[in-house]
Amino acid sequence: MHHESVWARRFIGVAIIQGAAAFVIAALMLVLTLFGASFGITSPSRIVASGSAGTWMFVGFSGFLIVGVLGVGLSALFYHYIEVVRGQRYDGNYKLLAWLHLILMNVGASGASWLFIVAGHVGGAAQLAGIPQAQVHERIVTFVLPIAGFMAVGAIGVFFGGIGYVLKWRKGSAGGA
Repeated sequence: MHHESVWARRFIGVAIIQGAAAFVIAALMLVLTLFGASFGITSPSRIVASGSAGTWMFVGFSGFLIVGVLGVGLSALFYHYIEVVRGQRYDGNYKLLAWLHLILMNVGASGASWLFIVAGHVGGAAQLAGIPQAQVHERIVTFVLPIAGFMAVGAIGVFFGGIGYVLKWRKGSAGGA
């Protein structure tokens, strides 16, 4: 039986990096809230509080915390179970599926979330500046397809990881290791 999960360690490492990125984003939003007006930058807190397009900023940051940090960290538990508790190594095609899970999930979560945050800031700042709603929509609609693309990339990563996990789990329950 293995005493350490290589894949759990990788996912935890990436979750720590994503958590650090979330801290930097939160700190940047705090600095912009406190000092942004001095530089002509609309405060993120005002943007979120105004609702509508500004809600995208809140959704993006929340999504990043849930998927990019917690989801990645939780994925480590699944790999730990297979590798340590069940004593099965991820090798061959299973290793490829795990890499696809790790990379695509993180690229998708980060890309979609960060674009949501930027779109929310762009749209919310425009609304607070008194720009008509139709023009605000024109400014943020260009973000929709790239966000959807990143979401698809993340979902494909989770799908590959899930396939690898289920196949590995079933292989172990049939008596093979």
